[in-house]
Amino acid sequence: MLAMPLTTVGMFIAIAGLAYLFLMPKSYRAEAMIKIIDWVHASDLNHPSDLQLISNQCDWMRSETFLDQVIKNLGLAGQWSQRYHTADDTSANRARLLSKVSIFPVPDSTLVKIRVISDDREETARIANEFARIYTNRISLQREALINDKLGGLKQQWTSESEKIQTAQVALDHLYFDISKTRLTNKTQFYDGDTYDEMKSKKIQMEGEYIERKNEYERLSKLPTNQLAQVLSSMDTNSPLNTPMLELANARNQSLKANLDQGPDSREVKNAALLIGNLNRKIDEMASSVMTVKQTELRGLSSAIEELKQKIQNGSTNVASVKLDNANYQAALSNLNQLEEDRNNLETKMREVESAEATRPTGITAELIERAEVPVKPFAPDSFAAAIIIGTGAIATVLGLLLWIIGVQSAALAKEPTR
Repeated sequence: MLAMPLTTVGMFIAIAGLAYLFLMPKSYRAEAMIKIIDWVHASDLNHPSDLQLISNQCDWMRSETFLDQVIKNLGLAGQWSQRYHTADDTSANRARLLSKVSIFPVPDSTLVKIRVISDDREETARIANEFARIYTNRISLQREALINDKLGGLKQQWTSESEKIQTAQVALDHLYFDISKTRLTNKTQFYDGDTYDEMKSKKIQMEGEYIERKNEYERLSKLPTNQLAQVLSSMDTNSPLNTPMLELANARNQSLKANLDQGPDSREVKNAALLIGNLNRKIDEMASSVMTVKQTELRGLSSAIEELKQKIQNGSTNVASVKLDNANYQAALSNLNQLEEDRNNLETKMREVESAEATRPTGITAELIERAEVPVKPFAPDSFAAAIIIGTGAIATVLGLLLWIIGVQSAALAKEPTR
């Protein structure tokens, strides 16, 4: 009784497997993989990006502008119109392309996979590689523009400083000529006793102030970045750092509250983390600016001391020993030296920007990790699954036939007369 149903079912399963294998349209699959790094939020090479940004980049690759570029570059509109016998419709072509393409981030990484499934094996690899090519090229162009903007601004400043140096050099040359003429007619500079004593007293006072400021600057320069801003803020109640420091404290409180209320993976926590990062960078930049101002003031004080020294050296209460007061020349020379130092600092900064971009780029970078290859075997129908289905049907059929043969033999033996 069991033999015939088992044989029938086995044959049906085998036939279904054969139909699946030979009648189902063949589909092919190809995959390309790119690595995206957001260097603005990168902490190190092992944790290089904000994963939310990766999702946003995937959305960009699914945008109409991006899809239209792929369709245009590969000439898909004309190919599909002939293959599927449809009109050349932009919206329909976008929908068809999206139906073939899956773009998704690899979990817990900065890798993005571009998967294409199509009935044309050549088309799968071409589309996947074109998506990767367009994306990486656009990111590269964006980064080059960003670098050029940075260097362009610095180069403009360098040109401006060079023009100022040229003007200051001309002014210094005129002063030197005037002083040389003055020396021919006036070789002394006379100060009364009180004025001369005040100059010496002021020199001592300024030298003490310079040592105090220099020690303070050196002490501040040795502080870690995260402590420098706090110390500078505490030193001056009117410091520009006070407002962003307060905003940073509020942002951290908001982050802690959002973490407790919404969970560590909530959008509120991520937004708070982004705000904290921006405030930290802003505070570091402001602290650096404050230190630059202090350094400039220190140089100015040093120049003023040197100028006063020259006045004292070139002056006297004794008319017979008074020398020429060349404070104007010293000030012009100090100004020229300062301009040259500023220009040298700009040159150093330009080299640092170029070097930093080579080792730790600014903005987003994208790298093709795995190029899509033309598939050799179809993705569907699955030959392995078909083989299992056909094999199962064949086994059931053979088993049913064996049971039928055994049943027939048993019945024949039962009919033989007993001796």
